[in-house]
Amino acid sequence: MNKKQCPSHFAILSLQNAEFQLECVAAKWASDLKRDSTTIREEIRQILLNNAITPFDELSGVKFVNVFEINLELRKRYGQHP
Repeated sequence: MNKKQCPSHFAILSLQNAEFQLECVAAKWASDLKRDSTTIREEIRQILLNNAITPFDELSGVKFVNVFEINLELRKRYGQHP
């Protein structure tokens, strides 16, 4: 997979957008780690949910994630891509 298939060049994404990319991201990590993609996908989904924020005191109802923070969490958990 290349960057065009898994874009992550924006610092802030909606949680919905991050979940849209979840399958692609999980597949890449699972391949690199030689682990089951379903398990990885659920672990990453939990990271997204744990790091999601709702600005403006939840008035908008839209949750966002900071891509840099998510990437740091992924590296802490899984290490660097080979």
